[in-house]
Parts: sequence; structure tokens; C-alpha cells
Amino acid sequence: MDYIFSHWTMNEEQLLETPGPKDMPSSLSASFSLAQRIKVSSPEDATIFMPPLDNQHASPTVLKLYPRKVFWGKTSLYEKNLRIPKQNSFLVIRPGWKEKDCQNKPTIPLNGSGYKMCRLH
Repeated sequence: MDYIFSHWTMNEEQLLETPGPKDMPSSLSASFSLAQRIKVSSPEDATIFMPPLDNQHASPTVLKLYPRKVFWGKTSLYEKNLRIPKQNSFLVIRPGWKEKDCQNKPTIPLNGSGYKMCRLH
């Protein structure tokens, strides 16, 4: 009950980013938070190139980022579309993944885990 009373004024999007109640913590709050940061930092017609698919991040990312196009790293569609990025294309990087591709470009920090985003085109 404490959780309900302390989060009563939050909307659905804000609730998804909370760690949840003590007896049933959310394992997806970090994923929703990351996706929300991408959402507010990119237009609806954007193409987002994400790091390789992590099943934990897949559902929250797709739910939050729609109608943006999302491509996951290490897939043929990712590589094909990344070669010739369209207007409003963004690359999400993390430590050890595609960091060089955002060198010399302004980056947007997405969370405290080293995820960042840069505009490709």
C-alpha cells in the first residue's frame, strides 16, 4: 500500500520507470527509462540503431519508441540500413559497442550505464 500511496500522482510512463514495490520489483525499469530518454531525444519519424538485442530491453524499447523504426545490432537489417542512414537516423552506443561511430559527433547521454546516442544523418 505504501507504494501505491507514494506514487499516486504518477502517470503510466512515470510508473514504468520506477523500481516498483519492494515485494515485486520491476526488472524493466532501467529499460523503460533508457527508451524514454531515446524517445524524448528523437523525432517520431526517426530510425534508431540499437546495440545487439537484449531480450530484457526489447519489449520496453519497442513499446516506448513506436512509431520510430528500431534496428538491433548484429542483424542483417541493422548492417544494411546503417550503411546508408536515412534522415533522422540515430545510433545508440554503449561501452564496447560502436563507440568509434559517434566520435567527433555530439552525443546525448542516455543513462548512467554509458549508453549514449548520436545523430547519424
